[in-house]
Amino acid sequence: MKIIDLDKQQENLYFVCLEDWNEEMKEAGDHKKAWYSKMKDKGLRVKLALDDRGEVGGMIQYIPIEQSSAQGNDLYFINCIWVHGYKQGRGNFRKQGMGRALIQAAEDDAKALGAKGITAWGIPLPFWMKASWFRKQGYTAVDKLGFLGQVLLWKNFSGDAIPPKWVRQNKKPQLTPGKVTVTALLNGWCPAQNITFEHAKMAAQEFGDRCLARLGELHRAQPQTAGINLPALRRELAPWLTADAFSFLVRGLADAHKVHVSGSAVRLAGYDAASNSADEALWRAVLPALLEGRFSPPKAAELAHSLGQDEATLRSFLHRKSASGEVMRVGEDLFYPKATLATLAANAALVARSASRGLFTAAQYRDATGLGRNLAIRLLEFFDTLGITQRIGDARKMHKNFVPILGPAKPSFTVQQRPRGRA
Repeated sequence: MKIIDLDKQQENLYFVCLEDWNEEMKEAGDHKKAWYSKMKDKGLRVKLALDDRGEVGGMIQYIPIEQSSAQGNDLYFINCIWVHGYKQGRGNFRKQGMGRALIQAAEDDAKALGAKGITAWGIPLPFWMKASWFRKQGYTAVDKLGFLGQVLLWKNFSGDAIPPKWVRQNKKPQLTPGKVTVTALLNGWCPAQNITFEHAKMAAQEFGDRCLARLGELHRAQPQTAGINLPALRRELAPWLTADAFSFLVRGLADAHKVHVSGSAVRLAGYDAASNSADEALWRAVLPALLEGRFSPPKAAELAHSLGQDEATLRSFLHRKSASGEVMRVGEDLFYPKATLATLAANAALVARSASRGLFTAAQYRDATGLGRNLAIRLLEFFDTLGITQRIGDARKMHKNFVPILGPAKPSFTVQQRPRGRA
């Protein structure tokens, strides 16, 4: 048996953890190669074990503890030690002392580099990287992550070395209402984890393809349908997923500009359910009437009567336009052009800037805009749902920039000149 340092000739074998016969390794991507390229200049050490025929049968990789998930000083950290044990490919090299030879070589190397000790992690259950195996090699457990969690072990080379410890989580991802927070750990050095990471990405991609295909079918079969609601889509595509998890995947498609989500409805990005000649003609009549109403546009029933349209037909049309984002539904029967809402949001921002500590009441907004009390409250509650304003007790403050949501707009008045009476 012979222990050697990794050389250029053996790098590709190292990148697949000696499993060059395993087709699944191709699914791990190039994460380990990229990790090696980065870490080889940061103290990474790799040794291979060769049998008497010169066949590589085992490997060990270790790094300065400062580059690992443990805390310590003047120590090295063993990422993994692996002896090929499958009959496939190069065959089973276990029970030949390769593991003991590799760890001894790593310890000797670490001592020569001036380290005061070497650490390793192990699993308390009888699987890969068994903690019990390291104990047999003279290692002592010094820390553990929860019940049946990873055990941190070490071997002290000197009398003044300080025992290492795991780096604990001290910050959790911020939760966003209506979204699932997913943290994906990709360490790079482990192909098994890299494969899991890539499989998760592929699963999400397959979901995306199925979701886009289903929406395409819906739009072709029912061109005037604004979309499909998320619960119904989940029942069709992935009933085993929780509602939050399904919503997270759909939001990912929305972030990639492949779908558009409006409330609980989802449609293909760029699809307009109202894009037909009849609806376009109706829109040319409806939009001017809504804009003429300014901050108090006519309700759907009033609008239908003034335009000589069937009320149910007009209401259905407005809902389709709402799904496309050209108008927004503020109340049960009340629709605003997005540009008008942008101006009303700009008015709210101006009122906030003029108020003490940026806090303003519905009454202040009513007086500044000339709206009626009920309508002013309804608009502010609508802005709350969009996240543009945030209610704090009986007052509100501006929470998000309204421009990305509604588009740019200027206030309809100045601080010195405010409207009188209802708009």
